[in-house]
Amino acid sequence: MTVKNIVARELRVMFRKEPLLAIIILAIASIYTMFMGELYKENIVNYVPLVIYDQDQTEVSRALIQAFADSEKYQVVAQVLSQEAMESLMREKKAYAALSIPPDFSKNIKKGIGSEILLELNAANIVFANTIISSAQEIGGAFSGKIGMDLVESFGQMPSQAIRNAIPIQSRIRVVNNPTLNYSSFFILGVLFTAFQSCVLMAAGMAMMNEYENLAELKEVAPVKVVFSKVLTYWICGLISFFSGVIVAVEIYQVPFRGSMGSLFLLGGLFIFAIASMASLFAAFCRDKVTLVQIAVAYAVPAFMFSGYTWPQHAMNLFGKIISYTLPLTYTADNLRDLALGGYAPNLPASLLILLLFGLVMFGLSVMVYARRRKQSVQGVT
Repeated sequence: MTVKNIVARELRVMFRKEPLLAIIILAIASIYTMFMGELYKENIVNYVPLVIYDQDQTEVSRALIQAFADSEKYQVVAQVLSQEAMESLMREKKAYAALSIPPDFSKNIKKGIGSEILLELNAANIVFANTIISSAQEIGGAFSGKIGMDLVESFGQMPSQAIRNAIPIQSRIRVVNNPTLNYSSFFILGVLFTAFQSCVLMAAGMAMMNEYENLAELKEVAPVKVVFSKVLTYWICGLISFFSGVIVAVEIYQVPFRGSMGSLFLLGGLFIFAIASMASLFAAFCRDKVTLVQIAVAYAVPAFMFSGYTWPQHAMNLFGKIISYTLPLTYTADNLRDLALGGYAPNLPASLLILLLFGLVMFGLSVMVYARRRKQSVQGVT
């Protein structure tokens, strides 16, 4: 058989018997590129939720607020009357940036002694941090320069005084949850969950495929008991693996963890339940274990991209948001990072409920499909 004949034979196998191979080699790269293109279509993060605490309440302070409001980088979500209210909105992630304007802001500028504003930002997601720091400096610098020019033009001043008035407003930035903007603290936990997700998906799915390959062995056992036993086994093993990964990240690579172990257990446990149940359902539609592994590997990259862990969900277009809302990782990875870096995840209760419901639906469907397949197999034998 010539090389030409072998190539022709391989192409027939690829397109007729193994179409998944053709999809992997010919289409996956383009599909991933399309996913990335849609995800980053907006190019930059705009409309970062901003809370304002104006202690001055003057024309100048309101003009500064308007400068931030006019920028497409920010969306003013609230103006509060106390430091506590500002911190609360930041803690609840209703705002990712906070602008605090001190008392006597306008008076000190007019006296020529200058003033300082405080910009607080949540840097758990470094994408937000980079956007906020660069845009705030740009807006603050432009506003300060405008005010300074007005002052210099209004008074005949000595050079030193003119310099202070030329730049009358200084910006102080306070970074919370990741004050050093450490990339390892930002990425390691996300990569951990992505890899862990693939492991659970492959292991639980292949275990369930063993049952589909030998449907008669447990024909006397209730289908719900079979699927539950499978999911329980890999739930326990998954928890051990999950906590091992977290310990490695914290103890060896010094990733901070400030949250409670109870919250971590609930988050990890429900995520594993959701993924193991989904894997049990996937197994019913895969021809063999190789196909299951291929699907699990192909699923991992878009799941991480659209989870909102790196590119914020609120900055995605409609296509990206729809995909993001369907992924268990969306309700897990970001909460883990919040627990680790901030000690508190405001979206945790809602996310736990969604993971539980997702897992129950996947588990129920898996039981129904398995029961039907086993019934058909037994009837076919008899």
